[in-house]
Amino acid sequence: MPKTLDDALVYFLRSDASLHSEGVCDGDLLSRIIEQRDEIAWDALARRHGPMVWGVCRRILGHTQDAEDAFQATFIVLVRRATSIRPRSGVANWLYGVARQTAVKAKAMAVRRGVRERQVPVLPEVGVVEPARDDDLRLLLDRELNRLPDKYRAPIVLCDLEGRTFKDAARELGWPEGTLSGRLSRARKMLADRLTRAGAVLSAGPVVLGIGEAATAGGVPTRLVASTVTAGWQLAGGQTMTGLTPAAAALTQEVLRTMLIPKLKLVASVLLVGGLMLTGVATLARQPGVTPEEPTKADARPPKAGDGPKDQPPKGRPGGDTKIKELQKERLALLRQIADQVVAANKGGQVPLATVLEAQREVIAAELELCGTNKERIAVLEKKVELAREIEKTTARGVEARTVSGTDLLKAQASRLDAEIELEKVKAAPAK
Repeated sequence: MPKTLDDALVYFLRSDASLHSEGVCDGDLLSRIIEQRDEIAWDALARRHGPMVWGVCRRILGHTQDAEDAFQATFIVLVRRATSIRPRSGVANWLYGVARQTAVKAKAMAVRRGVRERQVPVLPEVGVVEPARDDDLRLLLDRELNRLPDKYRAPIVLCDLEGRTFKDAARELGWPEGTLSGRLSRARKMLADRLTRAGAVLSAGPVVLGIGEAATAGGVPTRLVASTVTAGWQLAGGQTMTGLTPAAAALTQEVLRTMLIPKLKLVASVLLVGGLMLTGVATLARQPGVTPEEPTKADARPPKAGDGPKDQPPKGRPGGDTKIKELQKERLALLRQIADQVVAANKGGQVPLATVLEAQREVIAAELELCGTNKERIAVLEKKVELAREIEKTTARGVEARTVSGTDLLKAQASRLDAEIELEKVKAAPAK
């Protein structure tokens, strides 16, 4: 692996071209990156899709340095989230969506910094072409293209934005050429209709082709690709990334955080549904029904030889409580799995510590539901007290860093006292 940016630049210019040929699909390159940490495959993927990503970033941002930061962030996000791409053949389509999301995020951050959205950039290399005068139309098309379903956006990204042949694009997506042709025509028609509704007068096909030509005509600055590839290698190897600008690093974290929000919402939905299911089961279990003292038709028969106490059903609701326990255990296993994933995400810098603590608190609450004796409750409540103390310490550090208000610290202290009171009550209660 190249140690410096200059080494990476030389490697980039001299690297084996075998993986850059049309014969190797994106899915194969991604698999080599994930499973073998193949540096040449990572280099090939960055080179192959670099012009498309660069075009998206420059169209949306206009300012060259902002576009470079967004370009780097997009590919670092690819390294961090490579295993989440499904199917693996959809790398180009996935990268387009992430590039647009990253560029939009970078634009918002630039506005917050008070930087003008449109500046005349100082070009880093000869040959980098600035966006044409129909920027607004191209931005509109990017917005509408991003809204298309994947099966329509993917062929446009490959054929129009990246200039791939029908044969190459069809092989990449695993579609018959006829299917690719039909979906591409349908996608262009959908875009044309949407552009017309938005007030544009040009058809989608020529505009998309124009974007593709603009994206590839200027080319990506060679040093930008080399520095991005180096940073990706270093990240995959657990090393400190060099060549990544502070703005690109901050943008990467912001995009990863944004991508995680829908997953956290899904987790919350699962927990809510699980809670509703448990409530429903508990309600049904409390409904009046047939009891052992109320014989059913099956029991209204003369006793037979061998009938006795061992053949009689146990009193109470043998099925109801057992089913509830099973569901509670299932829910606890799910919450523990979620907590493990949140801890992993926290180590990767994707979620704050507060999210980890909240997930662990959910686990403790579920464990309490399953406790049958005071001894078991005390053991779980002691864990709850320790967690409350950890939350209090974390909040206190936040107050010192002026990232958390004093009111939040008071709430954390009150929560810790609640946990301690609950523990003492159980300790004082008669043993069960």
